[in-house]
Amino acid sequence: MAFEKEMEELRRRKQRALEMGGAEKVARQHARGKLTARERIEQLLDRGTFLEVGMLNFSDMPGMEEKTPADSKICGSAGSKAGR
Repeated sequence: MAFEKEMEELRRRKQRALEMGGAEKVARQHARGKLTARERIEQLLDRGTFLEVGMLNFSDMPGMEEKTPADSKICGSAGSKAGR
């Protein structure tokens, strides 16, 4: 198919962003008794309501593209559990 290569790159970049810096960094966060940013978002919002924007962004500094998945930010909008 014409877009297989592009779709695979999209999947790779999305997975990289969802890894939150890798298993070692997530483990360090958990060892400190803390949740990752996405885990905190999941606890704050109704399941399935968060629409993330900018997941595929990265730093515009040359050579930093692979070191800054999602440009170290999580942005979006969602429904809230507040008031329940």
